[in-house]
Amino acid sequence: MSSVYDAVIIGGGHNGLTSAAYLARGGKRVLVLEKRPIVGGASATEEFAPGYRNSSCSFVVGYLRPHIIADLELAKHGLKIKQVKHEFFALDQERSMLLTDDASHNAEEIARFSSRDNEGLAQMRAMLDPLNDFFGRRMLRPPPTSKGGWRDALEWLRIGLDLMRLSRAERYRLAQVMTQSAGSLLNRYLESDEAKLPYAFGAISGNMNDLDTPTTAYRLLHGQMCEVNGVQGAWGLPMGGMGAISDAICSSAVGHGAEVRTSAAVKRILIENGRAVGVELDNGEKVRAKAVLSNADPKRTFLDLIDAEHLKPEFRDDICAYRMESGTFRMNFALDELPDFTCRPGTAAGPQHEGMIYVLPSIDYIREAFNDTRAGNWSQSPIIEAVIPSIHDDSLAPAGKHVMSISARYFPRHLSNGRNWDDCRPEAEDCIIDTFSKYAPNFRSSIIAQQALSPLDLEREYGMTGGDIAHGQYELNQLFTMRPHPDAAGCTTPVDGLYICGAGTHPGGGVSGIPGYHAARLALRNL
Repeated sequence: MSSVYDAVIIGGGHNGLTSAAYLARGGKRVLVLEKRPIVGGASATEEFAPGYRNSSCSFVVGYLRPHIIADLELAKHGLKIKQVKHEFFALDQERSMLLTDDASHNAEEIARFSSRDNEGLAQMRAMLDPLNDFFGRRMLRPPPTSKGGWRDALEWLRIGLDLMRLSRAERYRLAQVMTQSAGSLLNRYLESDEAKLPYAFGAISGNMNDLDTPTTAYRLLHGQMCEVNGVQGAWGLPMGGMGAISDAICSSAVGHGAEVRTSAAVKRILIENGRAVGVELDNGEKVRAKAVLSNADPKRTFLDLIDAEHLKPEFRDDICAYRMESGTFRMNFALDELPDFTCRPGTAAGPQHEGMIYVLPSIDYIREAFNDTRAGNWSQSPIIEAVIPSIHDDSLAPAGKHVMSISARYFPRHLSNGRNWDDCRPEAEDCIIDTFSKYAPNFRSSIIAQQALSPLDLEREYGMTGGDIAHGQYELNQLFTMRPHPDAAGCTTPVDGLYICGAGTHPGGGVSGIPGYHAARLALRNL
């Protein structure tokens, strides 16, 4: 047994590191244990081919809270984020849509497809804005738990006051957005697919649902809460890849005295008399601590790391039923030249290359892609989100070359007819490459090297059950005080001294640092 730490943190993803930084900043003795050779988890930058580095899983940032950046002095620790100012939609071989940070340009672009949708967009935004404010405040507050007490009562009071700030009509819209489908909400305000597509993609991002699934309208709000360098609604690319965020947080944590160990996999959480007292590593080493924080997803935390005898059977059954699957297939590419889109030709860097790139021709395309999964297959014409960070950051690739990230969906974790991803991965890779090549015919021939991460690879390598990048579906029964369970809400758990600090707790996924922030504040109160 080692000497006792104030806190030991399972997992060195960005949320675990955020918890470590705040705890160490609060004067506590902290140890982070990360099973991989590097920190960052899904927010890491890795070399996938000689001379080519890229963000392994997550690849853009927008949810990282300004107060966390300031508190942890991340700029001082090397973090620099460049705002992404373009969204390029390849609609077909001849048509495209380019949105920028210029509102007048975007209005002209939308008017090409509909004479009415700019008015509809204004009405929809006016409806969503006060709800965005409501949810923005809720993101920064831990939800009430099932434990009761004066803190929970105070939090319910805060929620009540926030609701009272909304008008009667706004409360009605809030109830609608929380329960209706994204498709029905978009159809109410907009007529053209082109105006709907940016919001539609946000509604399915990180979700194994289609636009017609009830409660998916909530994701439209979630997607509007991003901010980069003080610009509301903006996304950004960290210089050095997403690992630069994790590295900066790690540097801040270490600077305040935290210890970080890599290649240190945790086998189980040690519990004595109903209280977490440390962890046991795969090599048999035991580390004692006054508090344990788990950055692992809820299923791994409660079903794999805790012996069944320490949890109520009903709670374990509920966690077993907790839905985890995002339908994401990740690919990284080393490219000899930039994509030459037939709808916007040219291999010299242009607006079509500089920001987010979507292969998303229509709303029906989303429905057809999802329908393929109903029989346990992947989408034969997948939805593709891509970014080429090397245009802005020449440290990621050799001179004149590029790296590109692709996130494709829908790709279910479990395939039909006994198929497995180890055998099917090459076929799925070809499907993604062929789909992108329909819009940029030079793409396949420009590939120097590629890396593929199927849902199974995401589960196996990065510890995300079901390949779920958000640690749990965004469904009404898996949000707020029910994420992941009423008895494990707001970073708490049924085990004294054990906290969860990953995306499986409120407010969910995205590189925000908020779950880690909430968990650290709670642990600090109790240590």
